[in-house]
Amino acid sequence: MTYDFDFADGSHLSIPEPWRPAYDQRLRDVDPAGFAARLRFLTEKYVEHHATPSKFDGLGMVAEDDTRFDDPGFYFEPWDEPTPPTMAQVAEEVVYQIIRLALMQHVVDEEARRSGRPAIRVLTPEEFLRQHDHQAASAGDGEDQAGGGGTDADLA
Repeated sequence: MTYDFDFADGSHLSIPEPWRPAYDQRLRDVDPAGFAARLRFLTEKYVEHHATPSKFDGLGMVAEDDTRFDDPGFYFEPWDEPTPPTMAQVAEEVVYQIIRLALMQHVVDEEARRSGRPAIRVLTPEEFLRQHDHQAASAGDGEDQAGGGGTDADLA
C-alpha cells in the first residue's frame, strides 16, 4: 500500500497515520498505481475548478462518468481560503471522501471494543438503498417493517 504521493506543484501528501487502517481496508483491492493515477486526476480536477471535495460528490475509485468533472456545476463547495491550497491539501480531502465510511466504521469498532458494547455497522448509501428496496419488496409478504432494522443476510 502506498501512503506517499507527490504532486505537480511540488507538494507532498503522506496519508495521516490515524487514517491508515481505514485507508488499507477501503483500498486493499485497488492497484496502488491505479489509485495514485486516480488520486492525481481527481485532485487536478478540483484544483482546476477551485473546489473542495464534498461528500455529495460521490467520489470513487472507478472512472464511471468522468466528464462530470469537466462541468463547473458539478462542484458543490468552492474554496473558502483566500490563498489556494496545495495539490496535496486538496488530495488529502479527496482521500478523506473516498475512505470516509471506512473511517467512520473504524471509529465505531474502536469505541465498541473500548466500551464492551456490540459494534454497529455503518452503511454505504448503496447498502441502505438495497436494504430499503428489499424491505419494500417484502412488504407484500406480510413482513414487519416497523423496526427498519435488518441483518447483513437481508442485504443479500
